[in-house]
Amino acid sequence: MKKFTLFIIALLMSVSAHAETDLIALGKSWHFGHQVPAGQAGYNVNQYNWGGGLEYRGDTWHGQWMVGGLTYRDTFRQQAYTVYAGYQFTVPLTDNLSAFAAIRAGYLNGSGWHGPGALPSVGLTYRRVSIEATYIPPAAKDGYNCIAVFGRVAF
Repeated sequence: MKKFTLFIIALLMSVSAHAETDLIALGKSWHFGHQVPAGQAGYNVNQYNWGGGLEYRGDTWHGQWMVGGLTYRDTFRQQAYTVYAGYQFTVPLTDNLSAFAAIRAGYLNGSGWHGPGALPSVGLTYRRVSIEATYIPPAAKDGYNCIAVFGRVAF
């Protein structure tokens, strides 16, 4: 039912002619800042969080609102999902290249967390392709910090 709901949301998001729908592809992540208890060899976390999603973006130039949803393999190799809304501020660098900063906030179900969360990110866009890095804070007192990198293609 959850996947069907995400599909319906994505379908409804793609009907506007003056907005854009982006396909998101998730991939590499780096986990850090976790204190390993004495006597333990460490934790084997998933450093490749493969997954995908869709994001709907409003029609503006230097800033835009967005809503989206995605699913991926989380830190502990479980299927996770999130739905969110956010805002992105964009600075054009050349005719085809721009830099941006974004914040997304919504519901996350994954990596031991089931509740609200906010994710800041920065990235570069060349024409209609973006590469983005986001910081994911630890979900629990003894959790991991994470930097995740993903790509986005606008349609």
